[in-house]
Amino acid sequence: MEIFRKLSDYEGASNKMMSVFGVDVGNHDTKTRHVSFVTGFEKLASNSINEITKRDHIKIGNSFYELSDMPFTGRIDKTKDEEMFIITLFAIAKEAMARGIKLDGEPIDLAVGLPPEMFIESEIEKLKAYYSGRGEELDYTFNGFHFRYSIRNVTVAAQCWGAMTQYPECHKNSLDVYCVDIGGGTTDVLHMKKGRIEGDPLSYDDGVNKMLSKTANSLRIQTRISFTANDVKDYIMAGDEIEEEYKGIIDDSVYAWTKNIFTKMITDGAELRRSEVVVLGGGAILLERYLEKAKRELSFKKLCTIRDSRANAKGYEIGAAKILHNIKSGELNAFWNN
Repeated sequence: MEIFRKLSDYEGASNKMMSVFGVDVGNHDTKTRHVSFVTGFEKLASNSINEITKRDHIKIGNSFYELSDMPFTGRIDKTKDEEMFIITLFAIAKEAMARGIKLDGEPIDLAVGLPPEMFIESEIEKLKAYYSGRGEELDYTFNGFHFRYSIRNVTVAAQCWGAMTQYPECHKNSLDVYCVDIGGGTTDVLHMKKGRIEGDPLSYDDGVNKMLSKTANSLRIQTRISFTANDVKDYIMAGDEIEEEYKGIIDDSVYAWTKNIFTKMITDGAELRRSEVVVLGGGAILLERYLEKAKRELSFKKLCTIRDSRANAKGYEIGAAKILHNIKSGELNAFWNN
């Protein structure tokens, strides 16, 4: 019995919408419309499929790659090597399976993004070339399933903007908005007035991964007990996964880091008492209670949290569907919400 339908089984607008893949390769997680996974893999020493573990894996030629629980070391320019491309191959395969389709020779459209600070013509063209130059006649297996396709078009959008298109209720009635994307490696800020980008975007080389490591280090110094970044993350997420006497140290360190994001913005000219702040990214979900405290202490006019970590990837698809196929956002959202 056939598990997946061919992409070519879909016709007209449905085919076009199915063929657009938004991929958000972050320093910590990679996201698509339906899936999210850690941005890290290991190249296996053996080329024997019998030695592959139960982790997600792909085979390209005679090389095997297996997803890891540890993200790669963060980098600003991800086009310097093959790692982002291989991660993207994982993402497309995982997303295709989530959509219930198999790619057997059909072309697809790839929609990706750049941090707002890097959203300039030279960087856009470099990212397009990175994918286009590698995207012809792709042929590999993912968890034993065969994938064969070409990347027909590559579109590039600005991070933050991608997510904002998904949540107009967060900003449609505000004349002045700061969109703050708290990622694994960086924190990116996009200022919008009356729906238009205002001034130069900001990017701080400080993300959740550094905060977790810094907090774990602070715990080690104060208690002389070894803690890991994952220990800190587990406590923030679950609230009760660590001894009571250590919770205050974590809370103080995490809040100081969270507040510092916004004090940097204020130093750089942001007037948050008159502006709406929209936060998104993995950090927005992880740090929600600390963000609420910062809102009160710094007197934000309004704080809106986008809790969908895949919002940027979905937004990239909206932009690509409109540019490439003249499909409006409402039509695309209705298609996926059915």
